[in-house]
Amino acid sequence: IAISYGSADPSRGALLGLAYSLGLGIPFLLLAWGFSWATRASAFLRRHIRVINLIGGGLLILLGLLMVTGVWGMLMSALQGVFPYVDLPL
Repeated sequence: IAISYGSADPSRGALLGLAYSLGLGIPFLLLAWGFSWATRASAFLRRHIRVINLIGGGLLILLGLLMVTGVWGMLMSALQGVFPYVDLPL
């Protein structure tokens, strides 16, 4: 939604808002409807929650270290050179 903020195009903002809402809501709807593959996936996540938490925490620490050292900014600058026509929202 922040991508469409500066463009002054309400239809683009509505489309991005719809895509965001669907992407956020569909996994919850699948779990609520009880599709077997969704419930198996959530059971897998429950069984491995400790490993998932450790990996997520490690990635957050790594990202924090990259930001503190300035490496994250260099990576983002390099990526902006690869994708020169993408306006970053922030």
